[in-house]
Amino acid sequence: MMLQQNMKHTISFILILVVFLALIPFVQATDIRIYYIMAETDDGHVWGQNADYEIAHSTGSATLELLYIGQKLSDSTYYVYRSFLKFDTSTIIDTNQIIEAKLYLYQYSDYSTDDFYFRVQKWTGDTPINISDFTEFDGINYDDGLKGSSNWGSAWNYINITDFSLINKTGDTKICLRSSEDIEESPPTTLEYFGFRDYNAFLEVTPYLEIIITGEHDFVDDNTSNVDSLANKGSQSNFTTQQYCDDIYDNITEETIAGEDYEDFTSYTEGGAEAGQISQTSSRASWTVLERQDEAYLYKSYNAGHFGDFEHLLDVNVTENEAGDSDSRTMVVFWCLTNATGAFPALPTNTLYVDSRQIGTSTTTYHFRAGNKGVVVWETVTAFNVSQMYYLRIYRTGTTFYCEVYATNEDRESKSDYIEIEGGSAHSNTFEYLQVTSSVDSSTDPNDDSTGYVENLDIQESVSHYEVNLELQWLNVDYSQPHGELCIKTGVFNGTEDLQVKVWNITGSSWHWVMNLTASSENNVSIIDYLVNETFTILLLGGLETVDAIQDMWQIDCSLLHLWGVWYQVESWYGSLVGRQWVAVESWFGEFLTMQWNLVETWYGQLIGKSWSLVEVWYGQIVGKEWKLIETWYGEFVTKGWNIVESWYGEFATKGWHEILTWYGIVEDATKAFFLNAVMLGLLVGGSMFLIILLVLFRKKR
Repeated sequence: MMLQQNMKHTISFILILVVFLALIPFVQATDIRIYYIMAETDDGHVWGQNADYEIAHSTGSATLELLYIGQKLSDSTYYVYRSFLKFDTSTIIDTNQIIEAKLYLYQYSDYSTDDFYFRVQKWTGDTPINISDFTEFDGINYDDGLKGSSNWGSAWNYINITDFSLINKTGDTKICLRSSEDIEESPPTTLEYFGFRDYNAFLEVTPYLEIIITGEHDFVDDNTSNVDSLANKGSQSNFTTQQYCDDIYDNITEETIAGEDYEDFTSYTEGGAEAGQISQTSSRASWTVLERQDEAYLYKSYNAGHFGDFEHLLDVNVTENEAGDSDSRTMVVFWCLTNATGAFPALPTNTLYVDSRQIGTSTTTYHFRAGNKGVVVWETVTAFNVSQMYYLRIYRTGTTFYCEVYATNEDRESKSDYIEIEGGSAHSNTFEYLQVTSSVDSSTDPNDDSTGYVENLDIQESVSHYEVNLELQWLNVDYSQPHGELCIKTGVFNGTEDLQVKVWNITGSSWHWVMNLTASSENNVSIIDYLVNETFTILLLGGLETVDAIQDMWQIDCSLLHLWGVWYQVESWYGSLVGRQWVAVESWFGEFLTMQWNLVETWYGQLIGKSWSLVEVWYGQIVGKEWKLIETWYGEFVTKGWNIVESWYGEFATKGWHEILTWYGIVEDATKAFFLNAVMLGLLVGGSMFLIILLVLFRKKR
């Protein structure tokens, strides 16, 4: 009879678990994964001991399994303690990106009377630990330097690792723990050390690493796209290396571009409120009925500090001049050097320029003028004719500014007129912007306008320069994900020029700047707004192109897209307890789309219509993976023959419960031997849930 009752209880309990687990929906695998990796068996500490601190600090004396960190002075003898830990981190996929890493330790004893910090460095030795390991470390701190003797608390706590290069994803991660005073070689005056549990103390207090990583990344697919129909420029030493993060680099090198005799006006930009009045071909900029009061100008940036001594050649033809009510009015500015953008009146003083001025109210003749805005203006004596080509030579030597006009010979061998302006220091400025064709932007005389063109601008800088303009493309992108980043890992840069990254906006058919790359860094930027279909394209563009006299090279290790869904970054659901080591799981619960589970402290709350009672707390708090006392496991489970459970984990003194090692554990009292052991394993793998329930329930009535 008793056996039948026990079997009924067992079957009922299994059914309850199955019903609950059946209520959990199948979910897709989250992008966040967590690894809990326990220290290996051969851990411990090495200490140095001597009456001379320098000897104690530099020479190992003995080893012990416990983990001691710090220093002390006792009986005129100095002690320096350094601990060494080894973790097998080869299970972490090498292409995953680590986003968080913590080293958990269980405090054994606090011997400190002076405060200090625990620092994480790389252990360069190996197991088995011996006294020579005392000095086997790289001396680099990989933690945030914030965890110390004053804020450890008790029992479990962690040290936050911020330099993830410590983690070896292809082998063992080896750690040396030192105190900040040890690193600073500051002799102790009293006790300043801590003791922590090692692997061999108790399995449940073994040191472990918690490492949070992102999932697989989508590496770049192609470097032959041409979405903007412009020729690619530059070279790549080995594009396929960008498809792996392996510290093997693709060298991006600028291409040599031959110099051009004439300026390409299509590379100039039109500005102003009335932009659209000036039309451009590669060699000619034309204006039609450009009025004095219009605001329109054509310009190009050559970067600050350009144009010292210079010589520019320009052909000018004013084809029509409509004089207004007043005489001697400026019609249009043909050429100017300045350090600002805007129509002519808005430009700063010391701007050098050449313009035209009507003679009286004539519509058939005009003068050329040259000047330094705000200082001095000179004009030609000769009257020049409308609808006739003139050839200008504009140049500066030292502080003297010149404009020569040639009427009949484009080889500029016979001057028709000549202007020379000696302006002292005002003429020695360097400039950033070159303008061709600018309105006068005057509020008066709106009917004073002209029509004409300038062409064949030769700035006499026909030297070779360097450019890079390379497209990279991803195919079959999962653009449905709500979050996405472009990640480019770089090496060294040879030169000072920026390498820009632009993204192709399919909707607008244009490039959008998203970032400049930084050398020897992981460069990340959100690109989710540009993911509209399965193809994603970026452009690598030099920051200084048309006047780039230095050939730069940039190293790229890998280029990838990091795409992820709506899952929250959480600890773990339960995972698999194997020797107290938590195996990686994919999610605790996050947001289950079909059931809208929230990140709360209850297990599931009240399952209405499923005959479940109100569940107040599933487990309570997890602190450093130590399960704390909770109020109820399931509340009063009267219908199934369970009594109120006051404690899920820990000592259950009033009921005779012993320390629980698994899910609830062992119950004994004077009248009956009650052995209860349950381990529940839940795995979320690729959107499927495999449930393994091991329940051993044995009750024997003596």
